[in-house]
Amino acid sequence: MGKSREQNMIFRKIGDSAAINRKSEEYIYEIVIEEIKSGIRKEGLWAQALVKAEGSEKKAEAAYIALRAQALKDDVRLFESIRRKIEKQIARDEAKTSVKPGGSSRPVDPAWQCARCGGRVGVNYGSSTEIICERCA
Repeated sequence: MGKSREQNMIFRKIGDSAAINRKSEEYIYEIVIEEIKSGIRKEGLWAQALVKAEGSEKKAEAAYIALRAQALKDDVRLFESIRRKIEKQIARDEAKTSVKPGGSSRPVDPAWQCARCGGRVGVNYGSSTEIICERCA
């Protein structure tokens, strides 16, 4: 029995996501190796690596690479989380300060879509019953 079109799309998205994750991880490990070659070492992570390796310098080097790679992944996740929060706050702030032509302030829901083109509406140029973007006004 063949897969539906929707199933194929889901599998393709999962596959793409997995490939992106693998390439991202490869790049992160390259960064760690470049740091090590340049003499850059995070002392807190090095101490953790030594503890994990029970004092063995050779084992600590491998443990450090894994710990540093995870720390970089965490940095990326935190950055993305902060970026999303800032974007949401900007959208809320813009919605609160949207101004209709003629100068009257009117809060606009950031989720509004133009009734004509489907685009995002920052300022409603239509009526109270029809939401219209600037392009379609």
